[in-house]
Amino acid sequence: MKFGVFSVMDFHPDRQGSAAGFYREMIKLAVAAEQHGYDSVWVAEHHFANYGLCPAPPVLLAAIAQKTERIRLGPAVCVLPFHDPVKVAEEYAVLDVLSDGRLDFGGGRGYLAHEYAGHLVDREESQARFDEALEVIELAWSGQLFEYAGRYFRFPKITLNTLPVQQPRPPIAMAALSPTTYARIGKSGYHLLSVPYILEHITVLGDLLAGYAAATVGARTLSDGPPVTVAFHVHVAPTQAEAETRAQPYITRYCETRAVGNTKNFAQLMDQQLIAVGDPAHVADIFRQLAGYGVDRVLCLMNFGGMPFPLVQESLALMAREVLPHLTAVQR
Repeated sequence: MKFGVFSVMDFHPDRQGSAAGFYREMIKLAVAAEQHGYDSVWVAEHHFANYGLCPAPPVLLAAIAQKTERIRLGPAVCVLPFHDPVKVAEEYAVLDVLSDGRLDFGGGRGYLAHEYAGHLVDREESQARFDEALEVIELAWSGQLFEYAGRYFRFPKITLNTLPVQQPRPPIAMAALSPTTYARIGKSGYHLLSVPYILEHITVLGDLLAGYAAATVGARTLSDGPPVTVAFHVHVAPTQAEAETRAQPYITRYCETRAVGNTKNFAQLMDQQLIAVGDPAHVADIFRQLAGYGVDRVLCLMNFGGMPFPLVQESLALMAREVLPHLTAVQR
């Protein structure tokens, strides 16, 4: 298994101070993750509210690229219906160049009503806009002269002046929230990004990933890298009791401010094994279970709910010392 770091960047100014300070913390977290041996760092795209502070992941990831050398960089996700797809292709191509080929591209449709309203996009059009945008991005990254005439996007004959370092394209993964999306992504040949904490129980993830795996049989393979990536809320402490005491208020605040998955309390999330909070042995057991379901990479969501940065750093380091060495060789 591989392990990365992911941040929704939910911002709580009463506890975290300024946006500028929070951005600096995210860069420090990425640098520390590389030093501790994590394989990747990902940030979410959100708009118009503190639900998520980063409206422009390629800008933040480019800043991280200049402070790091090895760790891979990705949006989780770029919300394609909101954007001109040629602009997306250009911006992320520049990021791939600046990072010497470290981009992992995550795409999705988004789900927040206020973000669709703010972009003047009808949510009923989200799937069709997503499909067209993804097609345009792949055409643009091919390096060939292309033109496109779709329902939502039209481009004359153009070619990009900056292409990704990774050819024929950077790895591409698609986000799945609804169960029907898992199989759809598998049939398309793309990699999968999942956030299981909204599910009823961790065992449901096993069923969904089995469906994804079955759908990939015979599908075209479009990307290198780990096929199945899941994001998991993680907090590791020396003892189980200490980890739960530390994490509970911040998990609670995170869930209370979410538009999706905010119906469970901390005890339910622990009982359903939808978060990995505990001592190193407990957290490692959950990750082994994920590996058994077919998970190739876990993105550890550690700076949630306004958790103080020193606690985030402690968890990141302890997991690197006590958990990663026992799991990076685990095969699914």
